[in-house]
Amino acid sequence: MNKLSQLIGNALFWVLWPLIYVYLHGSSRVRVVVFSGSRVLLLKNWISNGRFSLSGGGMARGEDAKSAVVREIREELGINVDLSKLSLIKPKFLLRELGFKYFCYLYELEISVDTKMSRQKLEIAEIKWFSIDELSKKNNLTKAAKYGLAIWSKSRHLLD
Repeated sequence: MNKLSQLIGNALFWVLWPLIYVYLHGSSRVRVVVFSGSRVLLLKNWISNGRFSLSGGGMARGEDAKSAVVREIREELGINVDLSKLSLIKPKFLLRELGFKYFCYLYELEISVDTKMSRQKLEIAEIKWFSIDELSKKNNLTKAAKYGLAIWSKSRHLLD
């Protein structure tokens, strides 16, 4: 992602923040830790605060969390997910970030680093694999990503 695109996306995020607040506040969302061994896949949205986040998004009306994860992974990364590979790490919990709060379901999905992906170019600016060691030093993560990765790491005993 080049600097100009990042700057434009960041500016749009803050200009659109009131609309984003109305859209997200009180909604239900899913996040998924996509990993391969000791590597985690994170992404940056075009219109964002410039921080890396977990894959995921909003749940459509009447949609269950697992179906939302499958849809979001397909939309964002172009990966067709086998439902049996998805594991719920933390059921519905309240998350607060950037002044709004929403309900979130946290899942994990193990894939191969070699899995063919096709980034949704209109939404996703960058996809990148990080090692667990890199993540512990990374400050450029959203609050939801930090929280989700902490829960995931604890559930896998990665920080013991």
